[in-house]
Amino acid sequence: RRERFGRPSVMRGNALPSQPSATMSSASTQEIVEDQFLCTLLQDKAKAPYVCEDEKEFVDEVLVGQHVDRVVVLKEGLRKIGLVESMPRSFRKAVEGTTDLCSFFDKLETEVPLSSIDASTYYWDGKKEQRVKKDANGKKVKDLSAKYNVLKSNKDKMKEPLYVGELRYVTKRKMREGDKCSTLLTEDMKDKLWEASKYMPMWDRGHAFVGGRHSGSSVHCDQVLWSNIGKNWAGHKILFVWKFGDESLRVLDKFYKKIIKPPFTEPEKKALQSASHVVLVGPGDMFVFSGGNAHMTLGVGDRLSLTAYESYVNLNPENVRTFARSGSKDHFEECVMEDSDFEDLQDDVVDNVEDMILDMNGIKNFRDTGHSEKKFEDRKFVQSLVPSMLQELCKEKFYRRELYRIKRIRPILQEMLRVQDPINRVAKTKTFKKRKREDVQTRNGGSDLPVPSRRRM
Repeated sequence: RRERFGRPSVMRGNALPSQPSATMSSASTQEIVEDQFLCTLLQDKAKAPYVCEDEKEFVDEVLVGQHVDRVVVLKEGLRKIGLVESMPRSFRKAVEGTTDLCSFFDKLETEVPLSSIDASTYYWDGKKEQRVKKDANGKKVKDLSAKYNVLKSNKDKMKEPLYVGELRYVTKRKMREGDKCSTLLTEDMKDKLWEASKYMPMWDRGHAFVGGRHSGSSVHCDQVLWSNIGKNWAGHKILFVWKFGDESLRVLDKFYKKIIKPPFTEPEKKALQSASHVVLVGPGDMFVFSGGNAHMTLGVGDRLSLTAYESYVNLNPENVRTFARSGSKDHFEECVMEDSDFEDLQDDVVDNVEDMILDMNGIKNFRDTGHSEKKFEDRKFVQSLVPSMLQELCKEKFYRRELYRIKRIRPILQEMLRVQDPINRVAKTKTFKKRKREDVQTRNGGSDLPVPSRRRM
């Protein structure tokens, strides 16, 4: 036995090394997936996910594991972690025995007003995936009720497979920790980890997705190069992941916003064969992967899938390094988050880091903000990983500059990073915008182009 991360688990006891996935039997895979080419990919052990032995190890992977170029799975994770009931029963009931999205809407409407829910709704026009945005009068549709009416009135044009993404409430609700969010869930992995989650640079409560056979999220990478925790309540889907860097950029160049589904062309087969991981996700499974990797999900089987995601950055230096490259040349340009939204996210990261540094030094305590009945048993271990996380984060000029501007954490941060006279070094350099403008002018023969976003560093 050896400890997976060199110490006892965050939850309890010692964690064993996780083992490669045991592949499903050919008969079981064939029955669910049907397509022989997909079955062959799923039986390839080299593309199998990393399966955790138990919930203790999965929590370790969530907090400190590397996610770039990996997929980590906990079978029956919703039951083991205790999140089965976190998805409202009305949504779980609506997907039970349901094979198409229109039936899901009809069943859901008997329990919840569709006008109280919003989502990105997609349909197949016979050639490619399209998004429902306006009604017949050209008026923008703002909630699920209006979008469903558009689908019903255009049945001939807006065909199956239909897909719903970012399913959420229209009005934000107060969560257990006091934050307000539009997520459907009453509880997330973030809540299960409680105080440990506050030592992550960022954690965003995500939304839900519903789809049937051969629908899903098209080929893309996330708008920020963070990690994702997937939680699957119903149905089966295949997750395809491509290696970060050139391989991801190549598949995005050719197949961005496309669902690669049967029957496959030869170029599509080659693209799927080039995926580093091909993972069949079943009911109750939880899984983690990096949104920085190009990825796609494809629904299989005769039942709708219901999946929710959380997006976050953990303490693993490789994940932090990848996150800091959001908006760089390694990030597919069409997928990049809007500048204003990304700048807000960066500011949130700075605030989170400030809070965790203050807490580590007894100046501010997370435990004073709620959930005091829960015990964080491995505080010292998680805190010991913060300096290495900060060293990677502060290689990004924006974070280094903004964190050093906070006077009450400046000496602590300087000690953590072991940098000599970092304040003067940052202060004496030219401003970021001025440096970038001069760089652009040099590259473009002196032309005065717009200053790039602060994230592209």
